Amino acid sequence: LGGWSRDEAFAAAQYVLMIKDMEGIFADLICRPPRKRYSIEELGPETFWLNGDLYIRKDFQLKNRSQMSIACSHYFPVCKKSGQAKKSIPCVVYLHGNSGCRLEADELADDFLSTGISFFSVDFAGCGVSDGNIVTLGYREREDLEAILDYLKDDSCVSNVALYGRSMGAATALLVASDDRYYAFISCMVLDSCYCSLRQVLLDHACKFTGHIPLLPYETVADSAVEVVRSAVEARAGFDLDTLDLLKVASLCQAPVLFGHASEDHLVNAAHSYRLYREYGGEKDITIFKGDHNSPRPQDFTNRARDFLVKKLKSAETDFNQIRKRKRIFHRMKFHLFKNSALKAKKEPVYKLGAVAARSECNGSTTSKEQSQEVREIKLDDHTNFFLVLVGSIVAVVVLYVLNFGNMGVEMHYRYL
Repeated sequence: LGGWSRDEAFAAAQYVLMIKDMEGIFADLICRPPRKRYSIEELGPETFWLNGDLYIRKDFQLKNRSQMSIACSHYFPVCKKSGQAKKSIPCVVYLHGNSGCRLEADELADDFLSTGISFFSVDFAGCGVSDGNIVTLGYREREDLEAILDYLKDDSCVSNVALYGRSMGAATALLVASDDRYYAFISCMVLDSCYCSLRQVLLDHACKFTGHIPLLPYETVADSAVEVVRSAVEARAGFDLDTLDLLKVASLCQAPVLFGHASEDHLVNAAHSYRLYREYGGEKDITIFKGDHNSPRPQDFTNRARDFLVKKLKSAETDFNQIRKRKRIFHRMKFHLFKNSALKAKKEPVYKLGAVAARSECNGSTTSKEQSQEVREIKLDDHTNFFLVLVGSIVAVVVLYVLNFGNMGVEMHYRYL
């Protein structure tokens, strides 16, 4: 050990042991936490009554982008007479933590169903009875959520969705909510025990070890330990944990959100939710409740989360219906800004103003002389043609903007960076 003193040698030995411990413990915690397996019967009956109304749970599988099957359940109300699902109602999608599954969502389903909202739960890849053996704490789980949202977009029984995520599920929700493809479809979120970044979680825990190691600066030990874990995770799961930086995407999100965190959470400190709350770009609220990271959530919090989502979903559903109505009116107007037609004799491109073009089409007997008086014919080269089409497109966008002005926060989320 050269010129090291006994204390220095002891500190170095503790440092090596700490690094080895962190590499194994945290790589397993991230990539392969305990997996909850269950039988489908544990989810209960597929058809059931609640407060005098009939409900169905539809169990099925979806394929994510990696072609892995993920197990899903959709709870929804049906008409008593026809037995058909009720059309176009909001849906809450529950996203579990890293060692969770659909079973934990079953406890929340009744609360939302009783308010007239459907409920969706999933086993992320690598969890429950879905395919896969690796968990990535949001990095690949977002592929699962994207597959779910694409499915629900095409479901006529769903008008809009809310995301209710816990820990890994909360991080996944935040990542997808910042994506332009799902910006307008996600109406609101509840994020329980979300983390800022995996690196910050690891640094928080490295601090607990370094407090017992003399003569070694905290920054040196903590950074070295995190890099070792980072390398182990990349070798085992094939992703860089530094890519999961939720603070960066939080400012891009606009959907109303309720952050929640347990006061005694020693795995992900409540400071993570406070930092995300400060950076979040849209309407936001935060609440702290008693418990730890994995403890059952108090009824006060689950009630507040339910009321928050139901209120925002119902409000957004009304706005969406107004937008659909305005779109139907807009399409009926036959608003032709420019219309190409070919001259029979010269076979050159001609643009006709919409109103005059419509009259000339309806009057089949109109002579070319009369048309020349009513219709302004302009011979265009390729560059002028492109310019007019571009101008027409801009005018169309402006008209759409005006028609949707009252609800542009619902369908067109503008980002102010």
